[in-house]
Amino acid sequence: MAKKEREVKVHPEFDKSLYENYQYLKQESPQFAAEFKDELIAQMERIIEHPLAYPKEEAIPGKRGIYRYSVYKKSWKDYL
Repeated sequence: MAKKEREVKVHPEFDKSLYENYQYLKQESPQFAAEFKDELIAQMERIIEHPLAYPKEEAIPGKRGIYRYSVYKKSWKDYL
């Protein structure tokens, strides 16, 4: 059986906040900003590969309850 292709969808506000935080980090430390971005992308990929390893997000109503989250750097959530 073929593996179902999944994708990470992010809310526009998350996208905006992420960009603003990345720009701030980049001014303070380009190396840390790059590591932050790379680690966040890796975390999103782990959610795609193993979504059931992460808890359901109860704050987002869904028809099938398919939203999962992981805490990233103590205050970031990635939604699938």
